[in-house]
Amino acid sequence: MTQVERRKYERIDARVKVELSPYHPGGPAADPRSVESRNVSAGGLLVVVDSPIDISSYVVARFTMPDGTERKEVIAKVVRVDEVESLREYNIGLQFIENVPA
Repeated sequence: MTQVERRKYERIDARVKVELSPYHPGGPAADPRSVESRNVSAGGLLVVVDSPIDISSYVVARFTMPDGTERKEVIAKVVRVDEVESLREYNIGLQFIENVPA
């Protein structure tokens, strides 16, 4: 049986450095954690972290697009958390919600 692609946006395999901070509306940003992406699309990122992040929580993600042309700072929702037991790491799927206001 053929599997139907349900993603809205095409993903690009890309390893970029990402800074993640918990999102606190109107509050100061917490110390960011540095992680690396595995792929990026117009709608989100897949990042690898060493400890899980609660699903449905919100983070601020700061990164430079893979082609180096644009620095992004977005609010994102954690929509997927998959443990990679053999590597003791987690693949975290982030869905972009909105750009962080300047």
